[in-house]
Amino acid sequence: MSGATPQRIVWRQSENEMSLDTGGVRLRFTLGRMLVLSEFSCPALGNVAADLAGVGDTWKVAFRGPDGTAPEYSPLFADFLGADFQEDGSRGEIVLRWHLPLSRKGGAEVRMRIGCEAGSARLAWRLHVKVPDGWKVTGAEFPILPGLLAEKLPRAAVPTSWGTEYDLVSGVRYIGQYPSWEAGMQMAAFYGHGHGLYIGAHDPAACLKNLCLEAQAGVTRFSFLHFPSIPEEAGKDFELPFETITQFFDGDYTDAGRIYRAFTFETPWGNTPPVSKRTIPRWMQDADIWLRPDGSPADNLDITKKALAYFGTNTATHWYRWHEIPYDTNYPEYFPPLPGFGEAIRALHDAGTHVIPYINGRLWDPDSKSWREKEAWRGAARKENGDCYTEVYGSHVPNTAMCPWSALWREELASLIQRFFDELDTAGVYIDQICAARGVPCFNPDHGHPLGGGGAWHEGYRTLLEGMRKRVPEGRVLTTEECAEPWLDLFDAMIILNMPAELHSIPLFPSVYSDRTIGYAFLYYAKDEPRNSFSFRWKNSRAFLYGAQVGWIQPDRIMAPEVSSEAEFLRDLARTRSHARPFVTDGQFLRLLDVAGDNTLLRGRGTGVFGPDYTIEEPAVNASAWLADGKPGVLLSNISSQDRSVKVPLPLDDAGIPAGTSLTA
Repeated sequence: MSGATPQRIVWRQSENEMSLDTGGVRLRFTLGRMLVLSEFSCPALGNVAADLAGVGDTWKVAFRGPDGTAPEYSPLFADFLGADFQEDGSRGEIVLRWHLPLSRKGGAEVRMRIGCEAGSARLAWRLHVKVPDGWKVTGAEFPILPGLLAEKLPRAAVPTSWGTEYDLVSGVRYIGQYPSWEAGMQMAAFYGHGHGLYIGAHDPAACLKNLCLEAQAGVTRFSFLHFPSIPEEAGKDFELPFETITQFFDGDYTDAGRIYRAFTFETPWGNTPPVSKRTIPRWMQDADIWLRPDGSPADNLDITKKALAYFGTNTATHWYRWHEIPYDTNYPEYFPPLPGFGEAIRALHDAGTHVIPYINGRLWDPDSKSWREKEAWRGAARKENGDCYTEVYGSHVPNTAMCPWSALWREELASLIQRFFDELDTAGVYIDQICAARGVPCFNPDHGHPLGGGGAWHEGYRTLLEGMRKRVPEGRVLTTEECAEPWLDLFDAMIILNMPAELHSIPLFPSVYSDRTIGYAFLYYAKDEPRNSFSFRWKNSRAFLYGAQVGWIQPDRIMAPEVSSEAEFLRDLARTRSHARPFVTDGQFLRLLDVAGDNTLLRGRGTGVFGPDYTIEEPAVNASAWLADGKPGVLLSNISSQDRSVKVPLPLDDAGIPAGTSLTA
C-alpha cells in the first residue's frame, strides 16, 4: 500500500481511546459501554469501519461449565481490563484483556493480541482464553469485523468452489463451512476502487471453521466461527493455534489470492511441487477433455467409442452408475459391477482413453448388509449426544457420515480401492465428497482423536488417503469432488463444479493453486445442455480460461446429431488447450483480462440444476493471463458463432516484466 513508512509504530492511549498506527494501517478503539473498533483504515481507503457503538463485537467465546451451564460471552458482557503495547524494534503487539464473571468462584480472562510491523498494512490477530476450574471453551468466533463500509469495500470474494464474488448489498449472506465446496480455502477479500482488505486464517492444521458474511444497511459483518476440539480436562486454557491475518492491498481478488498463496507453501498440502514434478501420471496431465458415461456398458460403450474417435486420445473417461446397486444406496457395496463393465473398461483403454469409476469416500448406508455384518456403526462420526450424522441426497435414502479416524473405515476404503486395480484394472478411482462435503466434529471416544472439531477431520483424512495411495499402482490416479485445499497434494485431480450457477464465478482458487493441482469441469450441465448452446459454451469457456480440463459430459448427449456445432466447439476448445498446457499445467494463473474491440456483450438464460434458472451476461470473447517459465501467456475463448477482432493487453505488470521488454514466442 502507498503511504510514508514511519520510523516506528505509534501507539497512543487515553482514558477513553487508544490507537495504533503503523503507517500502513491504523486502528482506533473507543471505550464507552464496551470497547469498540471505531477505526480500521489505510492511506489509500481511509477508514473502512463503521462506528458501531455498543454492538461492535470483535470476539465471542462459548463455554460449558458445571451442570451443563453454557454461556456465550462477547465484549458487551465482559469487563475491559485494559491494554498493553509491547514493542521490539520495528515490530509491536497490542494485548487487550477482558474479565468474564463466569461464577462467584472464578472468572475467565480473554486476551486479544494484534501483532504489527512498522510500515506494514498487515496485522496478525490471536485469541487466548484463561479458563477457570470446572469450565471448558466449546467454540469461538474470532476475529469479528463487525462493520466494514460497503461504500469503501463494495464487493467480496469468498472461496466457494472456483470462487464467488458478491456485490455487498443489503441481504447478502454467506456461510461457508471449511473445508468443503462452500469454503475450499480459509480466506476472503473485500475490495473496490482499486484497493482492498484481505482476511485469512493462516491455519496449517485446517481446523473446522465457518466463514460468515452478512451485509445490511451499508455495512458488512465478517468473521471466522471456530469449532475447536473439546479438552477432556476442565480448566484448561484455550488458544486458537494460528494467526488470522488482515492486510490492506492494491487490486482485487486475484491480488488477495496471492497473499494467501504465499501462506499455503507453509502447509502440508501446499508445500507440494508443480504438477509436472508430482507423481501425477503423464496421461492425466495431458488430458484436455472428459467424457462421462453414466449407466450400463450396453448403453454406453459404442457411443463412448464414437466420441473418443471424434475428440481424440487426450480424452479421459469418468464413469458413473457402473454398479448394480442404486446410486447413493447401499454404499459401500459397489461390487459386483453391471454386466460387461470389466470388458468395457478394457475396450475403452484399447481405444486410447483412461477410465476411472465413481465411489463415495464418506458415506455408509445404515440399511446395507455390510453395516450390520461389519458393525459399521463403530466407525461412524458421532455428535456430542451420540447420534450419527445422517444425510439424505437424491436417492432419499439416509446415509451416515463416517469418521476418517476409524480404522474400520480406513480399511474399508483402502481394500475397495485395491479391488478396482486387481479385478477391473481401472486407470484410477474417483472418490466423491472428501473435498466437497463438510467435515463434522466427532465425539466418538473410540476413534483415537481429540473429541470435537479442531484439526482432527483434516488429519484423519490425510492418514486415510496416505494409506490408500500406497495401494495405487504407478500410472493410476485418485481424483475427488471439489477443491477443498487440505488434501490437494494427495489427489491427482479435482472436479470443480458445485457453485450455484446463479452466483458470480471468479477464478479465486486458480489464483492460489493453479500450478499445484489439476481441475476439471466447471458446473453441472442441465437437461437442456448442450442444446442450450449459449450456457454450454459459457461453462466450457470458463473452465478453459480457469485452466481446467473441459467437457465432463455424457457421450450420448454431446454426440447427438442436433448438437454437432457444440461438439465441434468443445473439440476446438480441447485442441486449443493442448497447445496451452505449459501454462495451464505448471503455470501460474494471473488474472482475467479486459478484452476490447469487437466484443459484444451477450445475454442468455441458463437452466438451474439444483437452484433457480439464471441469467448469463458474458462478452463474446474472454481472456485470462498466465505465467510459465518467466513468460506471459494469454488464453482467449470466443463463445459466439462469428469471428471477432479484439485487443487484449499483455499482463506485463502481473508477470513482473518491465514495459518495453522484447518478448519472443
